[in-house]
Amino acid sequence: MVVHRNHFSLSVSHYLSAGKIQVNVNKDVYQVEENSNITMEWTFTPIMPLTDLRIYFSSEYKWVYYLRDGVEQPEYRDEQFTGRVQVDKDELRKGNIRLHLSSLRTNDSGSYRCVVPTRDGVTVAKSSLKVTGK
Repeated sequence: MVVHRNHFSLSVSHYLSAGKIQVNVNKDVYQVEENSNITMEWTFTPIMPLTDLRIYFSSEYKWVYYLRDGVEQPEYRDEQFTGRVQVDKDELRKGNIRLHLSSLRTNDSGSYRCVVPTRDGVTVAKSSLKVTGK
């Protein structure tokens, strides 16, 4: 298992038929002011289609974004994030995971995790978000 330790986590899941996948953290810690917007980014190799993507707020395992079989599943999204989240599906095809989160609140601070399970185990990447009041 590969783990990048930080305070913020995003969860991405994709089962591979063979081989290993690596998820890289583009930025360990994001720090922004309340009511602003942010794009958190991770990259994965090898580049391949991701049909399943799960992003969750890890401290309480609140779902932020869920893509299953290539279809977004908004009913799984925690109400804390409703109407404020978008993932760029075109970028997923290029090996980029871009989570856009708008109208940030101080309670959005914490850990977001990216977990990619394969037949051989899992890869985990974490990032941290700190939202400060104005």
